Amino acid sequence: MNWQVVSFVSRVTWGLAIGLVLSALQLIDTAIEPLAEDTPGLMIGIVSALILLWIAASYVATRRTDRYLDAVVSGLLVGLATMAVLHVSAVVRVNLFLDEIQYRDDWVNLMARFHASRFQSLRAYANYEYLSGLPLLLMLGAGVGALCGSLSGAIHKTLRAS
Repeated sequence: MNWQVVSFVSRVTWGLAIGLVLSALQLIDTAIEPLAEDTPGLMIGIVSALILLWIAASYVATRRTDRYLDAVVSGLLVGLATMAVLHVSAVVRVNLFLDEIQYRDDWVNLMARFHASRFQSLRAYANYEYLSGLPLLLMLGAGVGALCGSLSGAIHKTLRAS
């Protein structure tokens, strides 16, 4: 099999794996405490973990080929795949726990938009809201992933030069 194909698949696989682990943790947490808010500290921790994982995955790809562009592409693919899985998981979470999570404090704005909308079903509206945000979320994952890859490529070049 061609190295480029294997390399592409492994990068996407890393992103899928990261997304699946975080998705499972999110679903378990929601099942245990459906009304618990996503605190700023928790969100910073999750984002920091994602960035470190994306940098690490990009760094490994750069070490294999010794090319900066491979680090950027790796970060982009890992970030894109991770965010795709996390978003699918968020839609599953909404559908599984809608009766409970609609009362969360961080759902106040979504509930206000629902009441102002022409939707008859909260479930349909919540799915519409989540799915309409997908393109932006994927672009964000790809962009931040590419930045993580760029950083890992720079780290690799610096360490290699010393």
